[in-house]
Amino acid sequence: MNFENALEIIISEIRQMSRAGFAPPNLAGKQLSAETALAELNLDSLGRLSLLTAVEDRADAMLSEGDLQNIKTLGDLARIVAENAPVTV
Repeated sequence: MNFENALEIIISEIRQMSRAGFAPPNLAGKQLSAETALAELNLDSLGRLSLLTAVEDRADAMLSEGDLQNIKTLGDLARIVAENAPVTV
C-alpha cells in the first residue's frame, strides 16, 4: 500500500466516524490533509483507538504501540500504515 492510499483510508474513516456520531460532527466536512494534526480532530482516547482500529482493519495493517507513540499528523499515521500494510500486486 502506498502513502496516498493509506491517507485516503484514514480520511474516509474519520468522515465515517463523524457521520456516525463517533467523532465531532464538524469532521465530516472539514478539509483534511497529511498535515492535519491529530489534536485538531478533537478525538478522545476512545475515538482515537476506534480510528486506529478501523484503519488497521481496512488497510490490513498491524500497528504496534511503539509505532503509535510518534504520530502527530494524519501524514504520520499514513506513513506508518503504508509501511505495515501488505504489498498489493
